[in-house]
Amino acid sequence: MANSAFTPSGITLQAANQTQQEAASSTEVYTSPGTQKYHPGHPKAWVNFTSVTTTAINASYNVASLTDHGAGLTTVNFTTAFSSANYCASGLNGAGNSGSGAVAMVGPSTDNPTTTAFRVASANSVFGVVDNAYQSLAFFGDQ
Repeated sequence: MANSAFTPSGITLQAANQTQQEAASSTEVYTSPGTQKYHPGHPKAWVNFTSVTTTAINASYNVASLTDHGAGLTTVNFTTAFSSANYCASGLNGAGNSGSGAVAMVGPSTDNPTTTAFRVASANSVFGVVDNAYQSLAFFGDQ
């Protein structure tokens, strides 16, 4: 994408291109909505979902679908693949369906992360896998 410029009140501002966003070092250009996703500090995918009764996405960005593998085990399938499986996943849970409350998202579960999917296990306070009403994950890395 080529840089574009505009001049409000005689000041020329220039939008960062993909290379400038990935370098994350310039203080001379601004971030436009179309290139923000290239910044290393921007999540490349995120999802808020429930797995109680039915696994369903409440809200998401760059997540194509979820795959339910039984109690507490879910695969997040990305719309746009990561460039490698060396991305960072961060997440949290809400209360479990048994009322015991979830304390951790333990991931990856039995599968290693891939460029197209991340399988996560949701655990309760005694590290048993449970479905949860509120689960949220964000993924950071290069695509």
